[in-house]
Amino acid sequence: MIITEVLKTRFYAVQQQLVKGKPVQTLFTPLDEGFHANIKRPVSGAYSMSLLTEFEPFVDSTISVMIEKLEDFVKQDKVCDMTAWLQHCKR
Repeated sequence: MIITEVLKTRFYAVQQQLVKGKPVQTLFTPLDEGFHANIKRPVSGAYSMSLLTEFEPFVDSTISVMIEKLEDFVKQDKVCDMTAWLQHCKR
């Protein structure tokens, strides 16, 4: 059996942002499929596989830098506070 349509539950309503006390739907929270399609259309190209693969070399180089920095911590026998280091790129 193939499910072609999945209805969102009211759970998503609690995820909505509030502006002046009123809920505002975002890309991730609408229960209405038409609204979701309309708001998704302008940004969906930014998440296409062909575009994302163009950024792969940048992700790879960033991972390489991170590994080098972590190896520095190991060589110096230092503890790396990952939460602070990743947020602020501290040594």
